[in-house]
Amino acid sequence: MINHSAVDPNLGYLFQGYYALLVLFDSEEEEASITVEIEDDIALTEKITTLIQVKHRKEIKKVLTIKSVDFWKTIRIWVREVYKDNLFALVTCDSIQKNSVLLEFTKKEKDRNIKGLKKELVEEAERVLKERETALERGIKLPHEKRYQGCEDFLNLKEKDALLKKIYILDNTITIDDIGKEIEKRLMKTVTQNNRKKVANRIEEWWGVRVVKALKDKESILKRELTSQIEDFISRTNENNFIVSLNNKIDIPSEETEKNKTEGSTMLKQIELIDDKNFRKQKALKEFWGARIQRNLWITEDILVIEELENYDLDLIEDWEYEFNTKADIGNVSEEEKKEIGKKIYDYSMREAYIKIQPKIEEWKDRNLVAGSYQILSNDLKVGWHPEYIKKIYEKGEEDE
Repeated sequence: MINHSAVDPNLGYLFQGYYALLVLFDSEEEEASITVEIEDDIALTEKITTLIQVKHRKEIKKVLTIKSVDFWKTIRIWVREVYKDNLFALVTCDSIQKNSVLLEFTKKEKDRNIKGLKKELVEEAERVLKERETALERGIKLPHEKRYQGCEDFLNLKEKDALLKKIYILDNTITIDDIGKEIEKRLMKTVTQNNRKKVANRIEEWWGVRVVKALKDKESILKRELTSQIEDFISRTNENNFIVSLNNKIDIPSEETEKNKTEGSTMLKQIELIDDKNFRKQKALKEFWGARIQRNLWITEDILVIEELENYDLDLIEDWEYEFNTKADIGNVSEEEKKEIGKKIYDYSMREAYIKIQPKIEEWKDRNLVAGSYQILSNDLKVGWHPEYIKKIYEKGEEDE
């Protein structure tokens, strides 16, 4: 049986990071920013700052009352910040008890009964401290150990009204299981239903990495940074599920074109070993740069994609190895026959391999991406076309010197 008392706190730390995403998502100020675990669990900075305490419970939910430990522990934290120009929000999966005075904190400030609210909180705080005082006199264990400090600090606070006007409670909120659905809800007006889940997943993945960096560097995350990422993910989804068209739409960098006129890349040298026709080399350059630019874009969007791309390349190499070992296992044949074998291996990799490749990410089966990735691998000598490509490339290199 799972011990939820141990699991819930760990989920709580994870939840507050993702809840911060929703808070920043919902901010209507372009210059808004957010921090996690600096000023409070979450701090949203707009024209004024809202300090947010997050109480997450996935399985064992409770009723929030004037006697709740979570409430008084939160009060203790906020008492120290009451003189600043800010607001306070308690976000909890628990539900406020029916007819509880805490319901006043769910209302707008102008609609609250501050006088009645203060009276009940003072009475509860005084009761807690009185019971501890009585226990001390009797020499028995002191009660209310987890909340008496919040009660004490509240009673000592002179500006009680100011604090009570600034507090808001959002009860019965979502749990960590709902984060993906909540992101999708916020995309309803901008992303079609077919693509919504995919964009939401990309946002969630990106945010997980981004919030860890913010925690490590103790830095803010800007609203415009989130907005920019969302726009980028939506754009890429609309362009064939994050795959840009790699067919005849890539401008080869001019410096690379000039370089290849005089030096020639390893990729082009590999092609020259099997065919000296110019059209094959021109197409190879477009495939190479198309895949290289696209792969760099994915890595820029999400550093974690590097591992996926490495595994993807291993799959390409494995498929090439079978084709190469099958066809290149030859006896004493002429150089022209070797070239013809190399062409068959090359044409298979460029035109047919994508059908057999089964990457984890379905979109990576794109024929042009597979061809371009093979060009990158050939440039690194991880694959080749001529049956003796490694020997020939080194011999060619010595001739060039």
